[in-house]
Amino acid sequence: MEEHKLDIAGLAGLDRIEIRAGMLVEGFLAGIHRSPRKGNCPEFREFRDYRAGDSIRDIDWRASGRSDRLQLRIRDDETDLKCRIVLDVSRSLDYKGEKAAMSKWEYARTLAAALILLLQHQGDAAGLTLLGRRAEQEFPPSPRESHRLRMFRALDRTPAADAFHLAPCLTRLAGEFGKGTLTVVISDFYLAPESLRDALDAVAAARSKALLFQVLDDSELELEWDGPVLLTDPEGEARLIVHPDERRKGYRQAVERHLARLKAVALETGNEYALFRTSELPVEALQRVMIRRKELMR
Repeated sequence: MEEHKLDIAGLAGLDRIEIRAGMLVEGFLAGIHRSPRKGNCPEFREFRDYRAGDSIRDIDWRASGRSDRLQLRIRDDETDLKCRIVLDVSRSLDYKGEKAAMSKWEYARTLAAALILLLQHQGDAAGLTLLGRRAEQEFPPSPRESHRLRMFRALDRTPAADAFHLAPCLTRLAGEFGKGTLTVVISDFYLAPESLRDALDAVAAARSKALLFQVLDDSELELEWDGPVLLTDPEGEARLIVHPDERRKGYRQAVERHLARLKAVALETGNEYALFRTSELPVEALQRVMIRRKELMR
């Protein structure tokens, strides 16, 4: 059978978000040597005490005989991990550069859907929070397929149309994160990086981990236009005509400072940061989440 390599243009050509997510996850899993869900005999990881409601089929009687409690065998496909995907729905994400295959919003919600699908594939509980002034929706973490379908419908139907401040919302949400929860925040992070410090400190205090995934278009990073350009604030009234040739160097330096500071705030609070261009498949995002979930399971 001929192998078809997925690229960003091919992903953008798929209409339904669940198909995009499925193709992305399938390609990712095909590229790793072993998945915790691969095959019919998941690899043994550890023992834990039997709890009411557990299946007696998983009791290890030999290990139980060496202990004063019933012991269950825990395999790699059995986890208690909870992951919350927090997706910014502000209007600034509704941007698509002239050379881009998809808008930042299409990219961000496709990434969110792929993470939800991947986590549930591993047996984890995945949840979704859509953050916006008028469009806040909350789906608590769950491993159920019916729950995933509800989250996918919300991703399909919610536009990036709000003007709001992300940092205060994250600070409020951070107080609700349980111990050991993995939180993925997807945004373009057009904000002062220091404004995130309180929220990220709260995540760390709860012994949880936050991954900040910044989604940007290539044109936002490079100011790649040639002639005079009218820049508009998608969440306000500001307008500015610029000549890219005159501003390009200073613009790039300002962007680099902003990205560096955002990454520094994440690391200083014990969390993580990664930048994703809409011109590239977000495979690294899936890799990072898989690495962190293993750490939180220990």
